[in-house]
Order: sequence, then structure tokens, then C-alpha cells
Amino acid sequence: MITLVDKKHIISVNSKLLFSERLGFISEILKNVSNDFIENEEELENKFWLENGILDQTDLSKDDFEVFNEQLETFKDKHKHLPQILYKSLIVSIYSILETTLSELINSTEKKITKRIKYKNLRNNGNQIENYLNYFNLVHNLEFSNLKKLLKDLKNYTDIRNNIVHFNGSLKDDNQSRKERIKKFVSNDKNIEIESNENLYIKNCDYVIKFISLTEKFGYELFENYKI
Repeated sequence: MITLVDKKHIISVNSKLLFSERLGFISEILKNVSNDFIENEEELENKFWLENGILDQTDLSKDDFEVFNEQLETFKDKHKHLPQILYKSLIVSIYSILETTLSELINSTEKKITKRIKYKNLRNNGNQIENYLNYFNLVHNLEFSNLKKLLKDLKNYTDIRNNIVHFNGSLKDDNQSRKERIKKFVSNDKNIEIESNENLYIKNCDYVIKFISLTEKFGYELFENYKI
């Protein structure tokens, strides 16, 4: 994970590439699958009638029309909620890539740079990413002031990720503090909303793409600042 260059430990090129490849893998999944998702309701209805071989709905009897109309509602509901499974699972996966990368960096640092204080000796504050950064700051005197803006943005996605993991995207049972932070965050992002039943609804893949981009920027800024 880290290598010694000019008497300084830095992130190895292979580790940077691995981080990029992990995020690239998520991007490919998103690109390949999201092409099948239809967001426009009119297009979705046209797709349903076409798949059922019905070119003119007026040719149907009243009973047949009612049957197909029920099937249409089920069809629309499925296409609306199935993408949520993908989007939400990818958000969790992206966050896991960042956590895993930082955990690997901690382990590599402790193996190659001996210090009496270990990561396990430090008090955790509940946010794993901040805990990792605190370790590097307190034990190895690394400064991450240029990461403050990215870290602030990342915290918003952390709240979304934690809600998905613990409550499957429902705000009903979440704690009030996180619920209010999520509501504020969502109100400023056109790619995600809160439905009337208090469930998070990710409108399109752009929301996930933004998270991938933010994670990539955060990772590379961190790598550039890692010099021990």
C-alpha cells in the first residue's frame, strides 16, 4: 500500500490504480444497467403496450383493458423501484471502497512505520472516515485542511449510506438528528427526493455518479497529502 521514496513513505502507484479500478468497476455496472431504466412515465407506458403487442388500446374490450391497466400499474411500479435496489446498493459499495482503502492504508502504515500508539488505541467518534483521518493527524502529524470541503460533502453521503444500511432508505425510524440533516441535504439536490411515505427516492443514476466522483477526488487528495 505504501512505499519508501526519497526517505518519505507515500502511496504506491499500484494502490492508486487499485482504488481507481474499484470505482471504475462500479461505474461500469451503473453504465451497463442504467441504460435499461426508463424515467419518463409516458415512455414507460408505451414500452408496456408494445411488449404486450397492443398497438391500439381501443381494440381491447372493457374487461381486457381493466386487466391490462392493472398490469400496467404493476409494471410501472416495478420499473420505478427496481432501480432503487441498484442505486442504493452501489452507494453502500462506493462508501465501502473508501472505508476499505483507508483501512488498508492504516494497516500498511502501522506495519511499516512503528509507533507506540495504534489506531485501536484512539477513541472513535462514530464516523469511520474521520476516525481514520484523526489517526494520521494525531499519530503521524498529517494535515488534511484541504480535504475539509470534500469531507463536508462526503458526510452528506455518509448519512444517506447509513440510513440505507440501517433502515433501507426509510426516514421513519431514523434518529431525528440524521433525519434533519438528510432532509436539508436532499432539498438541495435535484437527483434525490423524499417521498410522501418518508422513503428516499433516487431519481436517476446521476446521483450515484456524483458520489463516485466525490469519492475519487477525496481519495486522490488524501493520497497526495500522505507523506510520512
